[in-house]
Amino acid sequence: MLITHLRIFAQLAMVTVCAGCVYPFEPKGYNEINNLLVVEGDIIANGTTVVKLSRSVKLSSEEKNLPVERYAGVQVESSKGVVYSARETAAGVYEAATMNLDLSALYRLHITTRNGMRYASEYIPVSTSSIIDSIYYSIDEKERCVNIYVSAHNPVGNTRFYRWSCEQDWEFTSDYRATITYNTTGGMYTGFPVGYDIFTCWKKETYGSLVIDDTSTQSQDLIVDKKVLTIHAGDVRLSYLYSVTVVQRGLTPEAFSYWNTLFKNSETMGSVFSSMPSEYRGNITCLTQPDQIVLGYINATTLSTSKRLFIEKPFHTKASCLGDDLKAFSMADRTTANRLLVEGYLPLNEGPDNTVVWAPNRCVDCTIRGTKNKPSWWPNDH
Repeated sequence: MLITHLRIFAQLAMVTVCAGCVYPFEPKGYNEINNLLVVEGDIIANGTTVVKLSRSVKLSSEEKNLPVERYAGVQVESSKGVVYSARETAAGVYEAATMNLDLSALYRLHITTRNGMRYASEYIPVSTSSIIDSIYYSIDEKERCVNIYVSAHNPVGNTRFYRWSCEQDWEFTSDYRATITYNTTGGMYTGFPVGYDIFTCWKKETYGSLVIDDTSTQSQDLIVDKKVLTIHAGDVRLSYLYSVTVVQRGLTPEAFSYWNTLFKNSETMGSVFSSMPSEYRGNITCLTQPDQIVLGYINATTLSTSKRLFIEKPFHTKASCLGDDLKAFSMADRTTANRLLVEGYLPLNEGPDNTVVWAPNRCVDCTIRGTKNKPSWWPNDH
């Protein structure tokens, strides 16, 4: 979790200096943060608790994803002695059924890694998420972006500290619709089989950036028009049909302080690197070796989920693939066809005079950037 944030902060720092000169930046001390346990997730009192375990890597590492921590024993433990065991549903992802937890109890996460190391978060109360009243979006023509907002309230006034994430799904298409395919064995071009389509795809993603707020200084526990997400024109999410639901979590004051520290440091170029890693410790301790740093913060909360919002192509944007990317040659030229396949091209359609037009596969095959797994609730039919 933290290493992921560190990389984001480093990128933010680089973006800030892009207006002038760009210089290499290698913060001292952070390149040694390696192979520490990273814990991501919350204890969900009215649903499924999902925890991801991974290992940190050096900031200079070219790894895009953190190495996952597999085959761990993960449990949600109640102060009243009830234990909820999690199972590994995907590599490094652990899920426990924690529906209808006793809200009067305290809870913690307990982890035993396959090498016998034991970790546990502090026992904490369950924060109650207030009701999400509305979700809406506005189109900013000047900035060429879409902003998504939520409003919420808690009449009891006992939430006060909030964090939001966005569950996103979108439908998109390739820039070109291919009508033929090429068989390398026989060197033959044929039409696509019935029902075979690489033009329309879907993708799913959770946006979990540091979107937080608090109402502790207000007379009412009221969130009004909180911007939780901005998507700019040209983003593939807005290219055809986009859908989002906002998930709201209540935070303890301590959890809010932790996330707020990271958020504030991300706003000042490089300031996140002014503190040593120990100052970013969350509420998770290594029971086996107490001096070992553990990255992450476990919160216990109920979830509130907004209604689903759909946005249909708010901007007219140009395709990313240009005509210059196209190549045409004789249908009988198998040598060139085989070479283009290796170079990442796919046949597009038949051209004049017994030729075939080829295009980069990223312009033709949508499954390179998404999947054919259309959500069951998706409003249109393809």
